[in-house]
Amino acid sequence: MQYPENPKIKSGSLLLFYAGDIHCAVPVTDVDNVIRMVEITDEDDPSAIDGGIAGSFSFHGKNVKVYSPAVFFGGGMPKPELTDKLIVTNPDVGNCALWVKSIDRVCSTDEFFGISGDEDKHSAASEEKSEADGGSEIPVKKLISGFLGLEIYAAVSGTEPGEGSGTGMSGKSGRISGREPLSRSEETILLITDIKEFISQGLKGSFGHISGYIHKWSESKRSEMSGDLTELPAAKNITSETEQGIKTPDFLLYSGYEFPDSLKAAEILRERKEQIEMPEGEAEESEKIEILRFRLMYAEYAVEMKYIREVLINERITPIPGIPDFIMGIFALRGEIISLVNLRVLFRLPKAGITDLNRVIILSNGELTFGILADYITDIGSIPEKRLKVPDEKNSPIDIKYIKGITDDSLIVLDAKVLLSDPCMIIDEV
Repeated sequence: MQYPENPKIKSGSLLLFYAGDIHCAVPVTDVDNVIRMVEITDEDDPSAIDGGIAGSFSFHGKNVKVYSPAVFFGGGMPKPELTDKLIVTNPDVGNCALWVKSIDRVCSTDEFFGISGDEDKHSAASEEKSEADGGSEIPVKKLISGFLGLEIYAAVSGTEPGEGSGTGMSGKSGRISGREPLSRSEETILLITDIKEFISQGLKGSFGHISGYIHKWSESKRSEMSGDLTELPAAKNITSETEQGIKTPDFLLYSGYEFPDSLKAAEILRERKEQIEMPEGEAEESEKIEILRFRLMYAEYAVEMKYIREVLINERITPIPGIPDFIMGIFALRGEIISLVNLRVLFRLPKAGITDLNRVIILSNGELTFGILADYITDIGSIPEKRLKVPDEKNSPIDIKYIKGITDDSLIVLDAKVLLSDPCMIIDEV
C-alpha cells in the first residue's frame, strides 16, 4: 500500500472521527485540540452557511472559524448537540475548526494502510494473519483519488453484515478492527490529506456528491454479498436531524444518556464558550502536558499522550485463569500479546448502570505495554501542569498513587508512569 505524498501521513498517527455518518481521518499532527461543542456565533451571510461555514468562536483570545464537513459532503448544516466535537487545527494550518459528530479513535498510519504489501496483493495469508492477530489493522485500499485535499479509501478484509456472528468473526471482505457489523458507510474512510485544501475545495462544493456516492457504493457491496437490497433503507445524504435521539417532553435520550432540554443545552454551550474564550494568562503559559480525555463510569479521566501508543475498538479477549480480577484477559495485537486492564475494578469504582467500555487505550513506556478500557474518547488537547492539584488521600476518588492531579472541573489525570511501573500489572508466562 502506498502512502499519500503528505509527509505528515507517511510517519505518524491519524485521528478518526465521524462527520454525520461519514467515517473520516486527519493527521494528528494537524490537530491542536479536540474540544466539546460550544456556542458558535452564526454567520450573517446565509450563503456562507449553505457553503459549510457554521460560524466562529473565540479560543483563548483567537477567533476560530468553524466548518462543517457534513455540509461539504452534501448534507445540511447540523444542529449543535452537547456530544458534538470541534477539532481545532494547529496554528500553521490556520485558525479553524472542523465540527464533527464524534471521535472514533487514534491509529498509526501503518495500521491504517496495512504494514505489508500493496492494495492489489492483499492475500489470503495476510487475511488469516489479520484474523489471528485480532484484526487490529484496518487495512485499506484507495477507492477514489483525484480530489484535492481528500482521498477515499475502503477496508479490504474481514466481516461484513450477514457473515459470522457480528462479534468480530472473520469473513472475506470489509472488516474494521473487530468492530460490530459495519454501518452503511463504515466500509469507506475519507482521509483528509491537507486541511487547508480540504476546506478550500469544500467551500467550492467539490465534495457535494460524496455522501450519495458512498451510500451507493456501500449498497452495491452489500448487493454483491446478499443479492438483495430490499432490507436496506433508501440512500440519502446527511441531514440535520438527530437520528439517534428520541425526543420526549422534558429531555432528549441520546445513546442511553439523559440530556437537558434545548434551553438548558443552549445554556451549557454558552458556559463552555465562556470558559475557553479568555486569553491564556501567565499562569496558563506554564509547562503544558498533552492529554487524551476519556469517560469511565460517568466520570472524566485523562492520560498523557506520551504514554499512549494507540487507541482501538474493544478487542476479542481471551480470559486467563489465576490472574488479578482487574485484568480481564489478553488479546493479540499484530502478533504481540497484550493484557487488558479494567480500571473500574482496579480503582474499586462502584457500578453505575450500564456503560459501553468499547475503547482500548494502549499504554506503553517502552518496557511494559497493556491496554485500559474506556467507555469512549472525549477530547485530545493540552492543559497547563499548574492546573493539576493532588487531592489528599481522604478525599481522593481513587487510590492516590494513580493520580497525577485533578483539575478544577474534576478531570482526573492519571499517572501513567505509575501505572506502567506497577508490578501487579505484569502477567508471568503469558
